Amino acid sequence: MLKMNVRKFLRSLNFRIMVFLILIGIIPALLVAGGFLAAYDRLSITQLGNDVRNQCQILATQLSSASYFENMDNQTLEGEMTQLATLYDGRIIIIDQDLKIVEDTYELEDGRPVLFWRRNGRIHGNIHGHDERDIPESIIANGEPCCTDEEDD
Repeated sequence: MLKMNVRKFLRSLNFRIMVFLILIGIIPALLVAGGFLAAYDRLSITQLGNDVRNQCQILATQLSSASYFENMDNQTLEGEMTQLATLYDGRIIIIDQDLKIVEDTYELEDGRPVLFWRRNGRIHGNIHGHDERDIPESIIANGEPCCTDEEDD
């Protein structure tokens, strides 16, 4: 008896209208929510990239104005670099004009040579025998940011 009532309900017009309304209401809502989430994700990543770039430029200005390469015992700048690296969960590597790493917030590569090149707006390189890796553009060389929006030829 119950099986027959369920079968009758599933074939009824009321059930079909209910399914139709659910599909008309839920599917567009899910699509719109997915679109909003994807747009928000792109926007937040862009905002974070801009924040990191601005902090990189501020730090580069402070390094050059404090003559960091002549006097590397500036605890204030080292504290700011460590704080910035911790805040953005990243790594800051400062390279001198002889392509030697003078400061590494992970303290793994200090004093070692670095080889890198730019390709398609990214810096690629090899740090002391490690495999090729992408080095973020927030690396600071000679107190000047390597962060440019220009395309390389």
